[in-house]
Amino acid sequence: MIKRTILLVCCLFFTVSLFATNDKEKTTLIDAKNKLINSKGIIEKLEDTFHKKVTLYNDEQEVAKGYDAIAAYYINKFSSEYEVNTVLSDRISFKSFQIDRERVITSEGTLDRVALYQFKKGKIFKIWFLSPNLSKPNAVPAVNELARGYRDSNLNDFMDALAPYIIECDFPGRCNVAGKRDMRERYQQYLGKHTTSYRVVKRIAIGDLVIDDNYISLYLKESRNIAIYQTDNKGKIKRIEFLGF
Repeated sequence: MIKRTILLVCCLFFTVSLFATNDKEKTTLIDAKNKLINSKGIIEKLEDTFHKKVTLYNDEQEVAKGYDAIAAYYINKFSSEYEVNTVLSDRISFKSFQIDRERVITSEGTLDRVALYQFKKGKIFKIWFLSPNLSKPNAVPAVNELARGYRDSNLNDFMDALAPYIIECDFPGRCNVAGKRDMRERYQQYLGKHTTSYRVVKRIAIGDLVIDDNYISLYLKESRNIAIYQTDNKGKIKRIEFLGF
């Protein structure tokens, strides 16, 4: 019985190791993908770079799925843009995800965006392009206020950072809470009653978008997650999405 258990654990470990993509592999693959896009060579290397069920989203709206649709997407891009240069400026790796802050330079202008990649079996499985609004108030003050309220277990300070129509979701788009009333009911269960902490390891902040790689603790148990915040025209947080919970 013991030998069978050991064998089962070893097989499970081997299976996970076989299909998992480590941070170095993720970085190498994305960097290679960007070089291929910059040189317009991505079409010939689709199967080397992408999972066969790869899906591309713009701000969580599906744009293309599968090799044929992805190829058509890039062909259209290359036909309208004479030159493409994707430059990495920051990066967060987390579980099967990698989040890159990118500056995309084309003949039509320069675009600052966040690319969120998910990997499966050593290839790019999903890509979400998140386009921050640079004309809206900077999101950092509101996120810092919310984090301070959470860290101090102060429900009122926490709620002050939120817009009336706040939505809280599990990424991508599985929303659990809508509106400040529901948020207050959700968080008053433990803010002010238990020791909490919010520790930022790394942050990507651009326009109305903040992405925190952080450790949050509740009941003395600390867990790592990615929090994606977006603010409204008044600088209040209107949407929170979590990776990791």
